[in-house]
Amino acid sequence: MKYKWHGFAEVAPFEVNAEVLEGASGAFVNVIALARDIDEVQDLTQNWLGQFGLNLITLSNVKLITSKAYQKGGLPDEMLQLANQVSETCPVQFSTFDAFP
Repeated sequence: MKYKWHGFAEVAPFEVNAEVLEGASGAFVNVIALARDIDEVQDLTQNWLGQFGLNLITLSNVKLITSKAYQKGGLPDEMLQLANQVSETCPVQFSTFDAFP
């Protein structure tokens, strides 16, 4: 069975260029994924980022959206919207990429 997961990723382009992340050397982004376990979240995230010319550097704080941590404080509206968009055909959603130099 697959579940919705939330994590925080650091990404970097395969090569620094103006077309990917507007020339920045990397970015941070929230990730929502539909997966069986954390390993599958990592694999899906890397595969989807690769389509945009990005490498996954780290994926941290990966938790089930149904976990107590999210029931207490909830998720920001943007993350809830992304969680509602994941599906078998589109199992990964990303928030806005926050680029750094």
